Amino acid sequence: MSRAGRFATWPSAEACVSAASLGREMAAAAQTALMPPPFADGAAQGHGQPVIVLPGFLSPDITTARLREFLARQNFNPSCWTCGFNIGPMPHVLREIERQVRDVADAAGKPVSLVGVSLGGTIAREVAKSCLGPIARVITLVSPIHIPVTTPL
Repeated sequence: MSRAGRFATWPSAEACVSAASLGREMAAAAQTALMPPPFADGAAQGHGQPVIVLPGFLSPDITTARLREFLARQNFNPSCWTCGFNIGPMPHVLREIERQVRDVADAAGKPVSLVGVSLGGTIAREVAKSCLGPIARVITLVSPIHIPVTTPL
């Protein structure tokens, strides 16, 4: 047996995780990106409430464009976050989001909702702990709920 064979094995095609399953996942992701499914017609309607959308780990704002488009269609007022790629809950990232929350809330004259995807949701929860007044609610989507995150992403 080779040295590499003792440390790693490739799953069989019948395994739930294999090269074939990776191919299926990649094809499904491409299909969803090219032809996204429609949003539900009966979804909640807003009244111009400000929303800041936080992307997942190592993701830029473009990854939340469809979500922000949906929120705008539902009469919410979505904003990108101002931190570029999500590098995690670093102190300077938390301070920047707190500043953005206060600025957006002041401009709108009402509290802001935070919508965070994956690690963006964890960051939203952390920001909400120190910005209670200007935050209306925090909505997390597929987010770990504890920092430090103790499981692999």
